[in-house]
Amino acid sequence: MGTCDWNLDLWAAETGRRILEQAKPESKKEVNGLQSTLTKALGILQESGIYAFFLYLLAKREKKDAKAKNDPCRVILKQVLEDFGQKKDRFGFSGEAPVLPDSPNTKAVEKILNWVAKEIAADLPRLLLCREFLQRALTYALYAAEAKEVELNHQTGGSQP
Repeated sequence: MGTCDWNLDLWAAETGRRILEQAKPESKKEVNGLQSTLTKALGILQESGIYAFFLYLLAKREKKDAKAKNDPCRVILKQVLEDFGQKKDRFGFSGEAPVLPDSPNTKAVEKILNWVAKEIAADLPRLLLCREFLQRALTYALYAAEAKEVELNHQTGGSQP
């Protein structure tokens, strides 16, 4: 019996790890900002759905300096879209996942939201699969950020709260 390369939990863990790596938090304040954004994004995903999740991150990203490479909203969006693009065949997407531009761009926002509506929200089984993936990825990213906070506390000689 061969090995299965269709492992949603592993993909979500990898995405969560990459979110932390791309955010590059170097201080407790940056880790706390990432944790706060992850918690809010996860809550919105669970309470309001995938479209609201993307809309929230796009809206928050637009209010911040879009050039900031470690802006948590930008990092989460960029990583999720990249990972959906890399696994498009596994998720059953018919089109390429859009790329998040470095600067605010109304057409790019529309393209992302249209892609979410067409490729994810329009198909119930795919919607549920993507929702599960995102919930796990954000949860793993949150745990990774908590571990990073503990690491930073030990480096600075502080105690864990």
